[in-house]
This record gives sequence, structure tokens and C-alpha cells, in this order.
Amino acid sequence: MRLFLSDVDGTLLSYSRTVKQEDMDAIRAWQMAGHAFGLVTGRDMNFCLRFLKEYGIVPDCLISSNGASVYHEGRLFPVAHMEPRLCRQVFEKLAGLQEYMVPFITTDEGMHYFAKKDVDLMKKEQAHLKYFSSQDVYDLLAHINRVPKLSIYVRNADWTDQLYEKVREWFPDLNCAKASIDYIELTKKGCDKAQAMAFLEKELSLDLEQCAFVGDGENDIPMMDRLEHTYVMESADENVRSHAKYTVSGVKEALEHEGEK
Repeated sequence: MRLFLSDVDGTLLSYSRTVKQEDMDAIRAWQMAGHAFGLVTGRDMNFCLRFLKEYGIVPDCLISSNGASVYHEGRLFPVAHMEPRLCRQVFEKLAGLQEYMVPFITTDEGMHYFAKKDVDLMKKEQAHLKYFSSQDVYDLLAHINRVPKLSIYVRNADWTDQLYEKVREWFPDLNCAKASIDYIELTKKGCDKAQAMAFLEKELSLDLEQCAFVGDGENDIPMMDRLEHTYVMESADENVRSHAKYTVSGVKEALEHEGEK
């Protein structure tokens, strides 16, 4: 069985939040041919399932929250979740920086938790998130045992690179990645998509020679370095493109190339 894995933001889902129907048709055709398909993304598990369901696609596996969680055969595996204590430190550090960025926690179930002062702003500027909890994030952190990821919304995409360096400096005990043009995400130290792939490899007894991946972001580089059959979106930064074997215009093109092998 061959497995094709795709990133979401900037790959299957454009940054203008559009989806190419031809990509979804190609995924269904790939699965109908007897192959497996999954997502590898910074998005939460619940989002992935809902997103694919809209197009009649049932994933064979998922790597979500930048590698913190793995989903397979209806089971969720917390591969690398963070301690609530470290998350609280992030919220306390960024509490006075709402003008520039807003932190929040997303659980595997897809609910988003904010400090109360940030909820109205985020409902206005990031309404697409949809699932806003009424519970304050500090209450959540007092009762939860583990956190898959912590996201930071950057209110002006032009600031992302500069703020990314600051966040890396402020929180050396956490893994930091640019998930999209206006999002920075924090996960457990050492957590990345390739680490979760190693877990999935063992769980499914995968032959990595039969696995392919397409992505576009910095957080996709570990996957591109781990697998042999890798594709990168032509819109990606030059640094990211240098880690993939092929450059493509979309998921359909990558799937068609894999289908020719």
C-alpha cells in the first residue's frame, strides 16, 4: 500500500482559504485506486476530519498539531503534548502584546481557548476559527493534563518573521514553527511532523519508500528531510523548496506524478 500525505495550509487550503476541486478529485481517485491518504498539518485533528468530510474523503491517518497528535483507525495518540505549566508562561509573557499577537490553545477536539480579553478581537479578525470556547484559557490550564499545541496569531503578516525570532528567544524550552504567513505555533520541545511520522511508521508498519509528502512551510522541512518522495508548492520560500525533490503547482500534480511510478 502506498501512502500519500499532504499539508493543509498553503497546500490543500490556500491562504485565501480556497480549495481546488481538482485536488480533492485527485485524492478520491488515489484512494479508489487502493492507495492510502492522510494529512500532516499544524491544524487540530477535529478540523482535519471535518475539512475532508466536506469533500467525501475519509483519511487513512492524520498527523495533527505539527506532530503532537496522531490519528489512526478512530484512535487518537498523544505523541508529544506540552505541560500546561509551560503554556501558562507563554500567556503571561504575551499578555500585554495584544497589539501585535494573540496566543490561544486548540485542543484535539477543535475548540479554541483564549484569555477573556482576546475573545472579541479574535472573533472579529479570525472568525474562520468558528469554535470559540467561553471558558477562559487560564481555567482550562488549571484542569487539563496536556496540551497538543499553542498558536500565536500575528495581527500583521509583515511582522511574522520578526516576531517569530522573538518567540524563539523567549521560549527556548518549547519548539517554535511558522505554520503560515500569520501564525506561529509552539509545541513540546523536539516535537515535529517527522517525529510523529516515526510513530506512524511503527504503528502501521510503513515502508517509507512507499510514502510521499507535499507541503509548503518551514514546519514541513522535517518531513521533506525524512522521506524520499517529497513535493513542495511552487509558492513556497526558496529555503523550503530546497528540501523537496520536486516542485509542483498543486496536490493534483504531485498525485499524478506518484501515480506514474
